[in-house]
Amino acid sequence: MNYLVTRATRLTLCSSIIIALAACGHSTPSESDAKQAVKASLGDCKYVSMSDFEKVNGQQGDDENHYEVQIKYKLTLEADSDQRDKLETHLDRMKERNKLIKEEEQIRVSFMNQGRGSDANNDATWKDLDQKQQTLYRQLTTTYGPATFVQELGHACPNFSSSVLGDLVSKTDDVAFDGKNTVDYSGTIAMVKTDNGWQADR
Repeated sequence: MNYLVTRATRLTLCSSIIIALAACGHSTPSESDAKQAVKASLGDCKYVSMSDFEKVNGQQGDDENHYEVQIKYKLTLEADSDQRDKLETHLDRMKERNKLIKEEEQIRVSFMNQGRGSDANNDATWKDLDQKQQTLYRQLTTTYGPATFVQELGHACPNFSSSVLGDLVSKTDDVAFDGKNTVDYSGTIAMVKTDNGWQADR
């Protein structure tokens, strides 16, 4: 009886070992592996952080050492506090200038409806609005703004993906980048199994 139990136990243990070894032989990249691979492919930048990373799906590539992982994640670009203050000021000026331009256009349309479109430039209110918006334009083109911040990004993060930085600055719901922006990303990353584990396949 004891012999039978011992034999059964040994058979169960051997089966478990075989299954474990088979699993090891056909391992797939973990979510952590994929996340590190994406970070490595993007590069390093103190202004950019990653969140909500998720391994959605995956499939084997040409052989068991190659794998394609479907992923999604968020990247957030956040300027330093002093940079953000300047960017917010820039954004406020842009919004104010856009408002003035719309008011100018409304006056011009009013004159055109009266058949006196050319007289709009001589209207006192229009002149005042135009002077204000031109002053704001000069401030926008000569003071700190998104273009200046992008230059600083290039110097601070020379190894980070320039196209991704461009997305993070430009793909905003507001008129312009105000110092912080989050963009959703999804896609597939090719990975290869190496002696140091799963890594991005370059």
